[in-house]
Amino acid sequence: MESKAINSSIYIESLKLKNFRTIVEGDLNLRNEKGVLQQWTLILGDNNIGKSSLLQSIAWMKPFLPYDENEIPKDFYPAPIISDNENEILERLVRKAAHGKVVTAELEGVFVSGQTLKKTKPQKDQSFCKTLIEIEVLNGKLEYIGPDEKEKVKTNNKSFFYGNNEVIIYAYSASRRLGKENTEDPKLEDTIKPFIADKTTLYDAEDVLHALHYAMLGAKGKEQEDHIKFIEDIKKMLTSVLPDVNSSKDIEITSPKMVGGQK
Repeated sequence: MESKAINSSIYIESLKLKNFRTIVEGDLNLRNEKGVLQQWTLILGDNNIGKSSLLQSIAWMKPFLPYDENEIPKDFYPAPIISDNENEILERLVRKAAHGKVVTAELEGVFVSGQTLKKTKPQKDQSFCKTLIEIEVLNGKLEYIGPDEKEKVKTNNKSFFYGNNEVIIYAYSASRRLGKENTEDPKLEDTIKPFIADKTTLYDAEDVLHALHYAMLGAKGKEQEDHIKFIEDIKKMLTSVLPDVNSSKDIEITSPKMVGGQK
């Protein structure tokens, strides 16, 4: 099927969980009672009732395509990203049960594109992608992960969801800290893994600003103008979230001082 929504955003529509951590059975529908897909969803609740588990499951259930799109086998069906985890992680996700009893955790995520937020009726060119996974555990050990290969992902628009339109998810755990001079660290490119581990290291904000400043100084003409505009946009963003900064002009990026009085 030819994609008509190549530049469309992708949203999570719903999530279903069964025997997953502390959740016996849960259904998270991100459309409201009128069927409208909302821009923001706030999840509230006491500690240890499964809020983080819900958010982690959204990240885990995104379609996972471990191949270059030009190398995809004709009969290949990608799995949810959860399939890429170690057995020990998968085993800890299933609700505990009495010795000798098999327990199966079931997860289902539905992603949509071609859908305008706050619209009641789905657009005619809306595409969907449903991911499914089962994790079977016996006496704390992984017995099976499925379902059948051809049912792990269902979609009405294979070229869209299997192509360059990766479902982008940025996730940060409650325990997070700024790193130090880590802008070149490849591990930080994927925010999902540290989110799942309940500990997130963020990029060094000052290092990022210095890198942008150096790039601007080394550029010329149109390229330098683009750098200047980009930096100004970042300053405006920072102004909107920092309570003690009234204007982007109050943010000054300076080169670090040389050690030992060197110039």
